[in-house]
Amino acid sequence: QLGLVMMGIDRLGRNQLDQPIAVVSKDEVGTVAVALNAAMTSLRESREKLQREIAERERAESGIRELARRQTTLVEEERKRIARDLHDELGQALTGVQFGLRSLEGACASDQTELRSKCRELAKLVESMGSSVDMIASDLRPATLDHFGLVLAVQSYLKELADHGFPLRTGFQAIGLKRRLPPAIELTCYRILQEALNNIAK
Repeated sequence: QLGLVMMGIDRLGRNQLDQPIAVVSKDEVGTVAVALNAAMTSLRESREKLQREIAERERAESGIRELARRQTTLVEEERKRIARDLHDELGQALTGVQFGLRSLEGACASDQTELRSKCRELAKLVESMGSSVDMIASDLRPATLDHFGLVLAVQSYLKELADHGFPLRTGFQAIGLKRRLPPAIELTCYRILQEALNNIAK
């Protein structure tokens, strides 16, 4: 029996918990063998329970990641739709108003200086509104990112910031990006940069 107990201790040390030892005596050594088997069974059950909990947690975390990914995709699709509507509909409407005011200015008689001045002033205001709409649309979803990739999108974004009075001078250098990254990675990188610069501006 003692040899079997030593074998059980060796199995325990090697984490072979599914191989109980035979109990062939009812003396003190046999009692030790029974206790050793009980300990191995308890450890095996605890290990299996822990493995189940880990697997369940991994499934839950995977579900959360998938849900977050789907939510991000939906948000970005909505941002893209709103940006397109702003650019295509509101942007075109403002451009039409601006052309109309320029035409009205040109149609005014030469002695209607006040009216001509007002038309010119309103045309500049509409032009400024158009630039703001373009900036908002670009913030929502930059068309350059979808069409030309991360590098050009970042360059364009930094230029827009400078044109709109960003309080700090920025520089940008891209090294080793000879081909486009996957769209999700490009978008994530762009959003990180955008959020960082917005925080700096604030």
